Amino acid sequence: MSITALSSIWLRDLYDGKFSPLHILSVLTVISFCIAIWAIKRGKRKTHARFMMGTYAGAIIAGAFTLAPGRFVSILLGYG
Repeated sequence: MSITALSSIWLRDLYDGKFSPLHILSVLTVISFCIAIWAIKRGKRKTHARFMMGTYAGAIIAGAFTLAPGRFVSILLGYG
């Protein structure tokens, strides 16, 4: 998820080279992932688990937005 979030930074065709609101989720995913790694290295399992669940939830939300009508993925799947 972190690699996907980082690689999405260069996908800016929809807004003529500018960042879209969806990029906020990419940034939050990377931050959440870093905090989760930091927490597990310090033995804070509950904090780690919460941030990993948040990272996963963010990925699901971002994935849902990519299926919005008119987006490339929805067109590719034939219902956008």
